[in-house]
Amino acid sequence: MKPTISQYGERSEHQDLLAKGLGQFQSVVKAVPRNADGPNGKYSDLDAVCSTISSALPDTGLSYS
Repeated sequence: MKPTISQYGERSEHQDLLAKGLGQFQSVVKAVPRNADGPNGKYSDLDAVCSTISSALPDTGLSYS
């Protein structure tokens, strides 16, 4: 993939595909459940985040590492 150089730095020439995938992802994933308690209130732990987003990734062409 050849990057495009702009005044804001390097950008992918396939930004349209990324935007489409992110839009699909946001329409599938609503909210991650807050399943843990911390000193500043409830929060979502990493397991909750991973299990929530993992089901939406194959259909959108996105991944995480």
